[in-house]
Amino acid sequence: MKYAMKRTLAVTALLATTGSGTALASDDVDQATARKMVESGEIMSVEAIREAQAERLAGDLLELELEEKHGGYVYELEIKGSDGHVREFYVDASNGEIIKEEREDH
Repeated sequence: MKYAMKRTLAVTALLATTGSGTALASDDVDQATARKMVESGEIMSVEAIREAQAERLAGDLLELELEEKHGGYVYELEIKGSDGHVREFYVDASNGEIIKEEREDH
């Protein structure tokens, strides 16, 4: 059975478009790859996804990861909403569709 390689990319270059001082939760930083993927259209920028999903992804972006999973790319966004709750969203980086949402218990 072939397993997809899980690769975490910190996307500092993509965060620059959000205007936030967001902390990244990743050890493997590959800004150039993430930037090229956005520029080529392989994945959407975080800014574009947050604009398209403005209602659900509103709030302060606390953490951001981009991971390769099963041949595709998934953003993991940790957002503190106006209600004070922190939620983690899993978003398909190719089309901006929210795959899963979890409320953090802090």
